[in-house]
Amino acid sequence: MQNPNIDKFMSDNIDVLKEFYENFQGREDLIKWVNNFPKSTPKIAEKGNSDSEIAVIIPTPSVDHPLAINCQNSIFNGLKIIFTVDSSKVFNLARSYNQGAKILSANKNIKWVIFSNVDMIRLESPKKLIMELQNVADNIKFCYAKEGDSHSSSWRIGEYTYLRKLVFSFLGKNRRLKANLENKFSIHINVEDNRHKLTRNFVSNIKNILNFGDFFIFSIDLLKKYNYAPFDELFLNGMEDIDLSLRLYSDLNQGEFKAINYSIGSMESGIRGRDIIRDFRNIPSIAYFNEKQEKFI
Repeated sequence: MQNPNIDKFMSDNIDVLKEFYENFQGREDLIKWVNNFPKSTPKIAEKGNSDSEIAVIIPTPSVDHPLAINCQNSIFNGLKIIFTVDSSKVFNLARSYNQGAKILSANKNIKWVIFSNVDMIRLESPKKLIMELQNVADNIKFCYAKEGDSHSSSWRIGEYTYLRKLVFSFLGKNRRLKANLENKFSIHINVEDNRHKLTRNFVSNIKNILNFGDFFIFSIDLLKKYNYAPFDELFLNGMEDIDLSLRLYSDLNQGEFKAINYSIGSMESGIRGRDIIRDFRNIPSIAYFNEKQEKFI
């Protein structure tokens, strides 16, 4: 295997991305490259109420970004906020979350830790969130907000279906190229949002889970069990939320989850965007997800 340039993987040109993937023989080859992907270390900026029993970890390219300011001054006002600041081209969401969580290992005051995206929308007062978490029973290890566009919604995991292959064959050369790359890298397992009537049938319904997406709420005791690093850093800004949601279902009893009466909105990829290029760049993460899930499906 050659050592493809990171710049090719980060390109916004599909032809360059296609050239990048030509360097690999198959999934094992690609995942070896993922294992050697460079890691950046975000800077930590602690803001908000240092005495709060609730900490919110928020990756952001800058503490001065308007979305970060909105989180501090409005959405999570009154809570302890840990911004993990990284604007590098090798930014890794999972690593940023984990780095923020690790600094809480010496904090004796924190009871709840929220992993949130920066592109959130205030729907209810932070006082409502505080009150809800203060009333949670001691046996509860994980909480989640009301269903939103990017969190607490039902997703299905399963094998790709014939319907998906048929639809992709009519969607143009880029979708056909993506399907060919999925075949090359032995990608046959994926997830789809159950709220979408057509695309949910792109995978067989083997298992249904709630995807906690961009808003996870851990008790500090649960975070300790994950050694303050619950996210798998081999995911390159894709699938890390699904992977962690699945592991939570495996690691916890049903009685250790609690839905709280609190709503928060999402801009859905308000920083990184969502387009066909991001789909192509997500292929290594989906390939790694397949490797992890094949033992269970």
